[in-house]
Amino acid sequence: MRKLLLIPVLALAACNSGAEEPSQLTLQELEVPSVVQPSFAIVGIEHEHLARLMQVSPSIYSGAQPHTAAAFASLKELGIKTVVSVDGARPNIEAAALEGLQYIHIPIGYDAISESAGDAFAKVMAEAELPVYFHCHHGRQRGPAGAAIALRASTHCDATTALAVLEAAGTSAKYSGLWRDVEGWMAPRPGKLTAELVSIQELPTFTVKMADLDRTWDRIKLLRKADWESVSLIPETQLLLQQLQDSAGQIPAEYIQDQKLHSGLEEVIGFAERLQRAAEALDKDLLEESYSDLRASCNDCHADYRNK
Repeated sequence: MRKLLLIPVLALAACNSGAEEPSQLTLQELEVPSVVQPSFAIVGIEHEHLARLMQVSPSIYSGAQPHTAAAFASLKELGIKTVVSVDGARPNIEAAALEGLQYIHIPIGYDAISESAGDAFAKVMAEAELPVYFHCHHGRQRGPAGAAIALRASTHCDATTALAVLEAAGTSAKYSGLWRDVEGWMAPRPGKLTAELVSIQELPTFTVKMADLDRTWDRIKLLRKADWESVSLIPETQLLLQQLQDSAGQIPAEYIQDQKLHSGLEEVIGFAERLQRAAEALDKDLLEESYSDLRASCNDCHADYRNK
């Protein structure tokens, strides 16, 4: 077991009355409407291989996406049995399987948690092998939201306690839909936990491409931190441009006539083209300018179409 530094983050005040959570819930137990008192605290864990790792309860952890073999091995060392991705990217089920971990894919957006997704989180706590590790990409927004609903489903805690999970994770208030739906979650009615839990959820092409773009952008940010001095600068800026161009050709049907979205994508692609030219010339001033313009344009688009 790797040595972990445990940092208490926030005491809870409205969940499980017993000293321990049950290792497995029945569907009937999910129907209990009463609110009970907890005997545990949210704990932040500094970990070498798992960013933003947080223990929400004895049976629930959340954090960033595990990227490496060492990260999956660390999950096993923590005792994790099931990994739940709420991200749009394809889960690495092969790496998880090597450590004997089950992967479940329940993707959600930044703007809302659908009723079906909320029911699926409850079903995870009722049927999957515990403990469970919930993750999104960075471990700050959607993963903690999924963990918070799982906490409500497994302990029947109140909304205030569940929202404390988002507070401890540093979930941004700009993702108001996540806060709203964690607060407003209601336990599934009897017989509603019928959705199949799958390892890889089929998603719209645009959603998958956006998830891939997010990861490329993370690498661009690392290049910037390195003062643009890297042999991967040109390949990464080329990849970013290609992914943006591909995404523009996969706009969901409901937005095909949305001229504002089309204009926004055209602007972003223009900035990405300029970023690539700057990379080829190793013009650091132009790289900085293009990076800043690209970031601002993406943030504007996210505010209009992704975050609420």
